[in-house]
Amino acid sequence: MASPRLALIGAGNMAQRAHIRNYAALAREGRCKIVGLLDARPELARRVAHSYDIAHTFGDLPEVLDNPQVDGIVAILPYDQHVVVVPKLLAKGVPVFTEKPLALSVSAGERLVAAGEKYHATHMIGYHKRCDPAVQYARQLVSTEGSENLGRMRYIRVTMPPGDWVDGSLPAITTSESMTYAEQDRPDDVRSVAAYDAFVNYYIHQVNLIRFLLGTPYTVRFADRAGTLLCGESSRGISVTLEMEPFRLSHGWWEQVLIGFEHAFIEMKLAAPLAETPGQIRFVTEQASEVREQRPVLPSVSAMRQQAMTFLDVIEGKGVPPCNAREAIEDLKIARAWFQYRDLASASG
Repeated sequence: MASPRLALIGAGNMAQRAHIRNYAALAREGRCKIVGLLDARPELARRVAHSYDIAHTFGDLPEVLDNPQVDGIVAILPYDQHVVVVPKLLAKGVPVFTEKPLALSVSAGERLVAAGEKYHATHMIGYHKRCDPAVQYARQLVSTEGSENLGRMRYIRVTMPPGDWVDGSLPAITTSESMTYAEQDRPDDVRSVAAYDAFVNYYIHQVNLIRFLLGTPYTVRFADRAGTLLCGESSRGISVTLEMEPFRLSHGWWEQVLIGFEHAFIEMKLAAPLAETPGQIRFVTEQASEVREQRPVLPSVSAMRQQAMTFLDVIEGKGVPPCNAREAIEDLKIARAWFQYRDLASASG
């Protein structure tokens, strides 16, 4: 097919900084064409479109859905609105990309999975860490688990303190226009919706990353009252830990991953979400009492840019989503289970 033709929905902060800038750059390279941009704030849509050389702004959602020139849709919306808007996009039958998480509640996520299956539409969820060259390199190493060099996997730890996630990215265009929502997704199976919402917004990436590196599901086994620690165990008995805020710094990005094997370990330092660089990786093995350390040279592409290119491949039928809607349901189930454990810990404390 010719270069994929995209409709972009959403022109807010994350849409501009993480997605529109990447697709606009790919359009300049001839990799795709942006048919138009839609946002509920018309003035914002016009200003963002002008800034990124997007020739057309859509007047409303039906204009997007009725346009036969659209091969794929990138919809960067509040995730508690996914259950309201995304089924309409899936009904068009073209691949749809949305940011993480799939939804706020498990029940809403299940409705989105059902909609995708009903309309035979591909729904890619934006877990950009799966597109980071460092993570992809680590996943390839993990696939050799059990080899003489590594031995069996024993442990995964992700440390994710708050930090400077924008990494010097230019500020987004804003206007004074307001937005209202007729309906919002709200879970009814957690005690504190606000705290659960914050966890899902900030740490669902790491919940998903652990599962990606394991290659198998895992179950929550422990949550502390302070909300700092999630401990779990995979279906193969591998222990996992997510440290959510062991410390807090306002400068820098300090996300790190440790994967332990019988005879080796992998360390990753991941880049800030809006950084223009990939993560870094160190691979250490021991063979015949000799310790060997490797620091591979990775492709100089950010996870967000690689994710955009991956979605274009999905539209063209050259690949599959790194994470689809049915798989993304598991992240919401883990988040819900962690909060239920946390509620029990608080009640017993």
